[in-house]
Amino acid sequence: MKVTQEDLIQIVEQASTLTEQLSNSFIPDQTTINEQLINSRWETWCQLVAQGNAEKFAKRLAWDGLDSNSVDTLFGSVRLADAKHLPVWTQTLREALEIDWETAYAGASHCLDAEKPIPFEEVYLPFICVARQKLIAQAGSNWQLLSPTLERQLLVRLASLCAQSLELEFSLFKALKQSAFTLLWGQGIVSTTHYQNFVNSLRMGELLSFFQKYSVLARLVAIATNMWVEEKAEFLQRLASDLPIIKETFQQDPDQIVDIKLNLSDLHNQGRSVIALTFASGLKLVYKPRTLGLESAYFQLLAWCNQQEVLLPFKIVKVIDCKTYGWMEYVEHLPCADAAAAQRYYQRAGMLLCLLYMLQATDCHQENLIASGEHSVLIDLETILQPVACEIDPKISEVGGAQYEATQQFFDSVLRTGLLPRWEFGAGGNAEDISGLGGVGEEIYIRKQKWQNINTDSMSVKYESEILPAEANTLSLNGVTLSPNDYVNEIVDGFRQMYDFLSERQEVLLANDSPLAAFTHQKVRFLFRNSQVYGDVLNKTLNPKYLQHGVDRSIQLDVLSRALLVADEKPSVWLLLALELHALEQMDIPYFVADSSSNALTINPVVIEGYFKQPSCDRMISCLRHLSDADLAQQISIIQGSFYSRIARSMTNVTPNNPGLDLDAIAPLTPAQLVQEAVEIGKQLQQRAIYSGLHSNEVHLGLCSGTLKGAATQTKPKGFTSLAG
Repeated sequence: MKVTQEDLIQIVEQASTLTEQLSNSFIPDQTTINEQLINSRWETWCQLVAQGNAEKFAKRLAWDGLDSNSVDTLFGSVRLADAKHLPVWTQTLREALEIDWETAYAGASHCLDAEKPIPFEEVYLPFICVARQKLIAQAGSNWQLLSPTLERQLLVRLASLCAQSLELEFSLFKALKQSAFTLLWGQGIVSTTHYQNFVNSLRMGELLSFFQKYSVLARLVAIATNMWVEEKAEFLQRLASDLPIIKETFQQDPDQIVDIKLNLSDLHNQGRSVIALTFASGLKLVYKPRTLGLESAYFQLLAWCNQQEVLLPFKIVKVIDCKTYGWMEYVEHLPCADAAAAQRYYQRAGMLLCLLYMLQATDCHQENLIASGEHSVLIDLETILQPVACEIDPKISEVGGAQYEATQQFFDSVLRTGLLPRWEFGAGGNAEDISGLGGVGEEIYIRKQKWQNINTDSMSVKYESEILPAEANTLSLNGVTLSPNDYVNEIVDGFRQMYDFLSERQEVLLANDSPLAAFTHQKVRFLFRNSQVYGDVLNKTLNPKYLQHGVDRSIQLDVLSRALLVADEKPSVWLLLALELHALEQMDIPYFVADSSSNALTINPVVIEGYFKQPSCDRMISCLRHLSDADLAQQISIIQGSFYSRIARSMTNVTPNNPGLDLDAIAPLTPAQLVQEAVEIGKQLQQRAIYSGLHSNEVHLGLCSGTLKGAATQTKPKGFTSLAG
């Protein structure tokens, strides 16, 4: 089909984001002012970010130098100030819309799989064909290294963007083509007549009309295609140039690629993600599109520990750090050989926990830990040396008092690592344990989108609950999955051994030539928000009603500003919001980097001095200096408490009505025994108390019962009331 310049201009104008409309690139269209639409958008935005609070919403606008007058005219229609120079993505969109569908099918149908159909898969083939041509042009001879799996990845990506809107349009198409009687009569009969007619209508010119209606979607699809080309060309070039060092490092021939696993991480920095490769020689590698400096430093530290020949040896993973990207040895998920190996596994897990405690690690959840025989191997180190940011609102620490300080101390403990069992409560109230050492034996249900009767007249989408499969962090013996609950003593022993090991070598570790020196001035990912928050926001904006006009989607994305509005004054990190929104507009997960030796957050060219409470390397050294018997006892108490709270959840059916429990056979305690036991409990509470440095109050450590669906207990700071324990 022929696509005119006017067609593209219409799509660009309608898809423009709020930020773009506020720039000089767009001007208000005074000929089509829709007051009702403008007012509706104002109300939606105010409700979303300020929950209807006009004063707070005005503050949000003011912090960006805006007011109602500056935005009002742009909430209607806009026109490009310069219609001669269109964004780069429009060229890709034009090429895909103008390509002959028969040519596209012949050139890209190899990425279709009849056994695993993708909703509306034929519609995306023109984009696959254009992407392939662009990739060949950029990659040159490196194209030969490519597997067809890469193209199917793009197909799946485009389907994830378009399927909801196409399904809606298909439903409307069917409603116009068939009567209610025909619809009822045809139930249970597998037919593709209407589906084929719908796809044919798109091929004959309606695809342009579809993208003119869903202009934001047109933009996202074209941008995703361009990102795929750029990212894959970069990957192939890096692979080709690094083959010699890969062969030298891993002592295996990186010949023909026979398998590729894609999307092993979130998409960051314009669609880049982790890739796992398998070569015909048997060599397996993991490609990461970021510096592996932390991985190199971490495994050097493990190698140094092994050289001391005091503790159980760690598994050392080979790493090639190319500064802006790197290659890692693939770690296999393997069972342990025997019962003794299982005990050693959990002892090493305790040792690992202690190291991560010192290294200020966070986010070591089940996807980042591999159980490989008797070794627990951490495979993603980007969140060790995680810096701690100052509060957005300084009053929080002042008003919080002792409770705030106790909470800070508590989350500076081993729990911060993410390795220990910890219940997270989802929106539905279900308790989930996704920790590195947890999640074993738990049935975690997720609500997942399921397509029925794909690419037929009766195609529909439903949401079903399904159990998450076991992750590679689970350890097995003779086909049976082992539970860390049965190895708490081994975990504690390993933790204590590593703690003593580090304490005895403080002087060596604090020296200039210490293995810890490699952790200075490392690039560390700073988690400004949980990635799940970004994911939830992005998923919501794929609703068809937000894919027609760019400003409507921008308003939905701006829900992120709500968390920053708790401050009375504009926080120093307000500028991060614009960077977050820019990434999300492209379906990217925002990614921020900090220097492990600085307390400043640098977002070129802006430097936010003192944003972190102290450099993360200094926090690591401080933790090492403050290792003590008292701290060891407290951390062990928290370790034990985290597992006991997990066990307690499974004991909620043990009641006096249990026929296996004979209360008459239990001798009652004497008053003296009760007093003695109460004194012992008091001593334990005193030992485990977290003392505030600024306040005289104590906040005790204890188990908190969850009141959401099912019973769950959680180790966390207790309050001051008797109800809090």
